[in-house]
Amino acid sequence: MHQDLDRVPASLHPRRKGYQSEQILSSSLFRLYRCIGGDTVDANGNPNTEKRREASHYASYLIMRTLQVLGDSKVTPAMKPEQFVQAMIEADEATGNWQISYALPGQGPKSYSRVGGCTTKVIRWAFEAQGLYGNGNNRGSPDLVDIYVKSNRKLTDETMQGIIKYDEGSYVPASLHWQADASQAAVPDWQADKDHGIKWDDQQNKIVVTVGNRGSQPASNVRVSAWAAAWQNGPPPPDWKTSGGAWSQLQPNSPNKPIGASQSETFEFDFNPGAGGHVVVAIAHCPEDPANVFDASHTCSSLATPLVDVVAGDNNMGLLAIHTY
Repeated sequence: MHQDLDRVPASLHPRRKGYQSEQILSSSLFRLYRCIGGDTVDANGNPNTEKRREASHYASYLIMRTLQVLGDSKVTPAMKPEQFVQAMIEADEATGNWQISYALPGQGPKSYSRVGGCTTKVIRWAFEAQGLYGNGNNRGSPDLVDIYVKSNRKLTDETMQGIIKYDEGSYVPASLHWQADASQAAVPDWQADKDHGIKWDDQQNKIVVTVGNRGSQPASNVRVSAWAAAWQNGPPPPDWKTSGGAWSQLQPNSPNKPIGASQSETFEFDFNPGAGGHVVVAIAHCPEDPANVFDASHTCSSLATPLVDVVAGDNNMGLLAIHTY
C-alpha cells in the first residue's frame, strides 16, 4: 500500500504519508522490541514483565535517539525507511554503557543497563522481515554476505495475518531467558542447535561448529574462534569479554575457509572440559560480515556484555551449554 507513494519524487511528497505507512513502520519497530527481549518468559512460561520492560526501554531509547540522529525534517528530510534504519543502527553503535533508573507505583526504584552495539543486525532484520531490501510484498533479502551459526529459533512466526516463514540465521523473536542448568532438556531458542550449530563430541573431545551463509554472495576467509567458561548451575555465566580469566580460547583444528552462497562449512576445536557445567561460545567472522564483538565501532567489542545480549543479537555467534559427568 505504500509502494505507489514511495515512487513519488521527494519534492512532491504530501506532508503526511498516511496511516498505512506509519503502520508498516510500527510493525517493524515492534518486531525489533520482540527480538531484543519482548517475548521473554519466566521459569513457569509466563511473561517476564521485568525483562520485557527492559526491552521496551531500550527500543524506545533507540527510536528517540534515531530521531535525534536524523535531525529536523525541514533541514534533512528522511523520506525512505532505509534512512531511518541506518540512523537507528548508528544510534546503537554510538551507545556506550547505557543505564536508566525508574520507579513503578508501589515498588522501589529499579535500574537497567545495556551495552551498545549488540542490536545493529537485529535492527536491519526487523525491517527486512517486513519487506525492506526486497521487491514486492514478500520478505526482504539479507545482506549480500550473512554468515550464521544455527540456533534453535523457530523458522515461523504466527501473526494476525497468518504464519510467516523465515530461513535459518534469521532473528525470529524468541524468549531471551537462561535455563536453570546445563543438563535441562528445554534449551532456550536463542542458543545454538546442538546438532547443526555447535556440536559437542564427547567421544573425540572436540567441538564442531557449522557456519552457514544466508547471503547471495560467497563469504571469503571465514574464521571461527571458540571459547569456553565454567558455569555452575543457577546464575547466568560470566559476561562476554575475551580478556580476563573467565574465558579460555579453544585450539582450532580447521583453517579459515570460504563459504558459498546458501552453503555451509564445519570448523573443529579440541575440547576436553572435565566434569561439571560449561558454556561454549563460537564466533564466526569474515571481512564481509564481521562479528559485532570483533568490530571496534561496537561498544560490546570492548566492554563486558551479558551473553544473552551479545549472542542473541548476532547470528555470527552461537552458544552451547553442556554438562559433563
